Amino acid sequence: MKGAKQIPKEKLQTVKEFEKLVQDYSIVGIVNMENLPAKQLQNMKEQLRGSVVIRMTKKRLIKIILKNSSASKKEIDKLITYMKGMPAMIFTKANPFKLYKQLDDNKSSAPAKAGQTANNDIIVPAGPTSFSPGPIIGELGALKIKAGIENGKVAIKEPATVVKEGEVVSENAASILTRLGVEPMEVGLDLVGVYEDGEIFTKDVLAIDEKEYNDKVLLAASETFNLAVYIGYTSNETIKPLLSKAYTEAKAIGREQNILADELVGELLAKAEVQMQGLKSKVNLPDVEKPKKTDNKANTEKKDNIDDKITETKDTKNENSYTSDDKASDASDDKASDDKASDDKAPDDKALDDKASDDKASDDKASDEAKVSDDKASDDKASDEAKVSDDKASDESNASDDDKASDEAKVSDDKQSEEAKASENKENTDDNVSEVKIEDKDHS
Repeated sequence: MKGAKQIPKEKLQTVKEFEKLVQDYSIVGIVNMENLPAKQLQNMKEQLRGSVVIRMTKKRLIKIILKNSSASKKEIDKLITYMKGMPAMIFTKANPFKLYKQLDDNKSSAPAKAGQTANNDIIVPAGPTSFSPGPIIGELGALKIKAGIENGKVAIKEPATVVKEGEVVSENAASILTRLGVEPMEVGLDLVGVYEDGEIFTKDVLAIDEKEYNDKVLLAASETFNLAVYIGYTSNETIKPLLSKAYTEAKAIGREQNILADELVGELLAKAEVQMQGLKSKVNLPDVEKPKKTDNKANTEKKDNIDDKITETKDTKNENSYTSDDKASDASDDKASDDKASDDKAPDDKALDDKASDDKASDDKASDEAKVSDDKASDDKASDEAKVSDDKASDESNASDDDKASDEAKVSDDKQSEEAKASENKENTDDNVSEVKIEDKDHS
């Protein structure tokens, strides 16, 4: 046809190559490379080699490629609406979200230049600056930035939007931003739209805050778990909490209904104690002294001590009685000797009379010593009885009533028996001494 414009073979070849890439890769995206330095572009291509393919061509050819590919991949031509700045096509088999994060991590900040289009709102934060008071205050005011003087320096009072998204950066704005140290521009591949299985994912959808996302996942898991426990849904994660919940509720019912169980006995007794004390305070009941617990071991030891003391007393009495008997026997022997001496003595022998007189004095001395011994034995007996009585009274105050009565009866019997025996021994001793004295008197 005459007048028809022929398409150069190079362009046709480019379109065929792009269409083949669209068919080979499941993920097709559009990136904006405006203001991207060539050196940084080469570095990014090197880092993404093997996983991502980046191809650039004219906008018109990209539109043709997307329209021709819409027959095999439905609605892929919708990517035409996201072509901005200097568009390029990106091909990968990776997840769109992973691709966006990979490209975003390789971006770097850069100062704004006059004539550049702002990809986002450029905001100047509030805070102090390094500027001294002067014309800078007027320049900031021209950009609608509120400033003042603080500590001898210019300070920005509140955040201000200098350039809105999509607007061109002016020379004055670029100059002020550079002087303030604000680098609002991001240098890197700006992924604006991705196609996958008939769906278009925009930049807003792909830009996910990982921390916020993880927090939401954890919140959803926590709420799901709480719901499962609330409705009693059993699973590996909820079976233990459900059993614990059932156990707690069962204890609460048993506690409320006063049901005796091994786990509730202590609590119910404590509850009854509290109720009893409350009732007691209302009716003003007197305190009842609790009976003292009897220490059987202590009582046995005290009883053994009493028996030992009684035995010692008996032994002492026997020793005293034995001493008195010995002295009486000695006195009798002395009497027999005196009788024999009297028979042998001559009536006119003065020396023998003097010897008999000496023997009489000796007998009187022995009699006095026997009497003193008896008095001492009686005093020792009274002292021992008093000591035993004191020990007995002390032990009885700590022993039980039954043991006290038993000890009293036993000690009383032993006392009567010992007193009778001691009295009999004393009477015998006194009789013997009296006989000795009478015989000595008659002999004299």
